[in-house]
Amino acid sequence: MVYPFLKIAFRNLLRHRSHSVLNILGLALGITGAILIFLLVKYHLSTDRYHTNADRIYRVVTDLHLEDGSIEYGPGSPYPMAEAIRNDFPEIKTTAFIIRNQALTVEIPNNRQTAPKRYLEKEGISFVSPAWFKIFDYQWLAGNPQHALSEPNAVVLTQEWANKYFGQENPIGKFIRVNNQFTFKVTGLLQNLPDNTDTKANMLVSLSTYKIIKPEFPENDWGWIDSNKETFVLLPPSFTARTFDQAMPAFSRKYHGDLAPVYHHHLQPLSDIHFNERYKGVIRKSLLWGLSLIGVFLVIIAGINFVNLATVQSFRRAKEIGVRKVLGSSRTQLFQQFMLETGLLTLAATFLSLVLAKFFLPYLNNWTSLPLQLNLATDPVLWLFLVLLALTIIFLAGFYPALVLAGFNPVAALKGKVATPQMSLAALRKVLVVTQFAIAQVLLICTVVVANQMKLFRNTDLGFNTQALVMVPLPEPVKGKMEAFRNELKQLAEVRQVSLCFRAPASTTNNGGSFKYHNRTEWEAFPIRSKWGDSEYLATFGLKLLAGRNIIDRDSTLELLVNETLLRKLQIQDPNQILGKKLIVGELGDKPGKVVGVVADFNTRSLHTDIEPTVIGTAPETYQYAAIALQGNNLTSKLAAIQAKWQAIYPKEVFEYQFLNEQIARFYATEAMLGKLIQAFTWVAIFISCLGLYGLISFATVQRTKEIGIRKVLGASVATIVRLLTTDFLRLVLLANIIAWPLAGWAMHRWLQDYAYRTNISWWIFVLAGSAAVIIALLTVSYQALKAALANPVKALRNE
Repeated sequence: MVYPFLKIAFRNLLRHRSHSVLNILGLALGITGAILIFLLVKYHLSTDRYHTNADRIYRVVTDLHLEDGSIEYGPGSPYPMAEAIRNDFPEIKTTAFIIRNQALTVEIPNNRQTAPKRYLEKEGISFVSPAWFKIFDYQWLAGNPQHALSEPNAVVLTQEWANKYFGQENPIGKFIRVNNQFTFKVTGLLQNLPDNTDTKANMLVSLSTYKIIKPEFPENDWGWIDSNKETFVLLPPSFTARTFDQAMPAFSRKYHGDLAPVYHHHLQPLSDIHFNERYKGVIRKSLLWGLSLIGVFLVIIAGINFVNLATVQSFRRAKEIGVRKVLGSSRTQLFQQFMLETGLLTLAATFLSLVLAKFFLPYLNNWTSLPLQLNLATDPVLWLFLVLLALTIIFLAGFYPALVLAGFNPVAALKGKVATPQMSLAALRKVLVVTQFAIAQVLLICTVVVANQMKLFRNTDLGFNTQALVMVPLPEPVKGKMEAFRNELKQLAEVRQVSLCFRAPASTTNNGGSFKYHNRTEWEAFPIRSKWGDSEYLATFGLKLLAGRNIIDRDSTLELLVNETLLRKLQIQDPNQILGKKLIVGELGDKPGKVVGVVADFNTRSLHTDIEPTVIGTAPETYQYAAIALQGNNLTSKLAAIQAKWQAIYPKEVFEYQFLNEQIARFYATEAMLGKLIQAFTWVAIFISCLGLYGLISFATVQRTKEIGIRKVLGASVATIVRLLTTDFLRLVLLANIIAWPLAGWAMHRWLQDYAYRTNISWWIFVLAGSAAVIIALLTVSYQALKAALANPVKALRNE
């Protein structure tokens, strides 16, 4: 029974090749977009879900409630937090502390005459307490998770880094030299971690080692919080996060004293870490749902396109239907026949979409910096998604055209006098086209707004120079060598200025904490950000001095610069009033600093946030970068000259560099990715919508063939006929604009609320998008309208 249906279906698809190609192409493009978005969303939603106790793992985060009513959110917590939780909450047995992403120079000793291998590891190294392995799941290839990091100078490597350092040799018991000062012993070997984890590290070092490398580490300071230093807890099954959070006010009073109202600690579920941008999450869930909605829109547009084209084709096949009904085919058989044809078209479109998705996946990976894979052999979830998607399309897109075809009156069909069964169905087709173009309009407006926001990011004055600035990571801060390197660089004609510093004025790593102002005995109720650099910091980055003088490099005294925002927080009107006053910055212990100058405000983080109270001072023990301001052209020769100076001072260290403007651009990687995705899917939506519009104009010309013939016989010009056919469709597009504009405006207004600095949603954006839609629609319908207007009216009237 099925075979005859299949045979007829294949014949019809081959007989109407152009119609079949348009249908398959439209569906394939929509399904391709849906597949790519599905892979992206699935990757993010699966992050860290593989841990056995994922639902009981929490991170302790900190909300700083400032005196002005604002709140600063941070993923970090004080170092003593982990032990204090175990002491104060007897039910909680397992807590762990992690210090993430520490930059170290690793040297692999050997007994040969060749030079040892050296690596500058800027990421992938974390210091963790031994209990870390009780909370998170790792596949151990060698070593004992209970004792691997119980001693100082112990490290655990992933297989990837073990192979990089030691080749195929067994790494257990081998040694690595770190920062040319410390020797670590490899005590464990791990299977490579999956990509979809936020706790990825290729080298895990015992936490006790960090105190050896950084003796100044404030391990007992409850006011010192760093976003890279975090506490994790494993809650017992009978203990809830709500119970923990309810006890935290008393906990804060115990350890923070009078500052307890400022420091609010609470638990964040592991499942929320990847998505909560307040606490340095990677991507918001709302963005994923927005992308998912775009995927749904693409499928809807493709389905609408299919319905319109199939409806047009149904009237071209009217006589075929009439003959088959006269020969005995029932309505049910015809319905099944055309649903089968829809299934074959959808199946072909699905196969084509897999090919297209495979082709475009590298571009998506490049835009998102993710290792997404399309592998049906190992991904049953993808199989399920494709099957459900195909069945949904077959039913929703095939049901209406099949119903129309099966319902034709055989006598009228044989005479070629098939009319739309009901006026509501004609209106439905117009509604579908309006829906298509409204969706495309929303995406187009979103594309323009996101592009404008990215332009604002690029063009906003951050308060310091970002161009022609090279950031060179330094080894351990040995004062003599750092100064020698700086002095050597200043001799180069290519170098305008050099500064030794902790970070650039704006960076993803921002130290800070509580402070005391002048003779006040209490800590201030708001934190400050600290930027440590030498006396060349201002000149190198082009920071503007408003009052006082620049800092001087001195070992005996600490001199500080403050920004305008700090003055406003302290309610100081005249910048000169703060000169000579003392500040105690908690990050540096009890050592007081003297304010010698005031600088103009500058952004310390991305433009997601407002400018924060900030101090700049000299702290050579914190310096991790040489900031080099270049002049002239030919960057290659300049970098080669800098590297030569590096090798002279640091012959055993690896030379690395980054351009500051590239570091700043990475602040907005998510927005850049979003802009590219929306732009790509917008063009797909517009193209599919044009196919749908083409289908509707084709249908209209078929339905009005005799009307057009009569009008031409009565003297209507070609221009009149074209205007007659195109006006209705342009009205549909204009109606789509009216629907799309408020929706897009609302969506973009909501999206922009996440930024302290945001672009304006100007009226011209809507006019531009609407005009583009009208022009594209006009070009789409004009061809078919012109073809109908130029047709011989005799052919149109000969059947009358």
